[in-house]
Amino acid sequence: MRQAVSYTPGVYSNQIGASNRFDYIVLRGFSDGSLDNVYLDGLKMMGDTNSHSSLVVDPWFLEDIEVVRGPASVLYGRSSPGGIVALTSRKPAFDAGGEVKLFAGNHNQRGAAFDVTGPLDDNERVAARLSGMTRYADSQFTPLKEERYALMPSLTWRITDRTRLDLMAYLHRDPEGGSHSGLPYQGTVVPYNGGKISKHFL
Repeated sequence: MRQAVSYTPGVYSNQIGASNRFDYIVLRGFSDGSLDNVYLDGLKMMGDTNSHSSLVVDPWFLEDIEVVRGPASVLYGRSSPGGIVALTSRKPAFDAGGEVKLFAGNHNQRGAAFDVTGPLDDNERVAARLSGMTRYADSQFTPLKEERYALMPSLTWRITDRTRLDLMAYLHRDPEGGSHSGLPYQGTVVPYNGGKISKHFL
């Protein structure tokens, strides 16, 4: 998510350098601290950046990412004065469809993702969706890797024309989270005292 909002005015998402394991977002100068400023489907996500217990939802499972700058307590309740990031997850659709994605990139990055959805009955009252992804990559530090597995099953029941029930689950595992730190400019980009920091040094 931090990459998706990195070019949004008033948003700073590079607080912890190259790590993608956590989504630390600074909105208009306010960081979340112990008060998380990320919402998923209208509900505040669990988060405490001081103890590194922030929940992360991979962007593959999101339909929309909206940045609300400034106080948003009227709409979302208690929140950071700088604003919030509102995430909308993918919901089951009553039109059958699917998608498969394979990707590769630098640092030996490779992965796959899928998404299938459609109705479960002829009356189109119940629909289901299943999305999943896996990703692996080396990091800029030689011994560290990035590895992720995630799955999101969901079910929608249209009880009446005005009432619907959405059931969702999100399973996420990061066996390898890469490096959770930044690097100094001197010693990495330019030499410091005649040398550079080794990639093997942590």
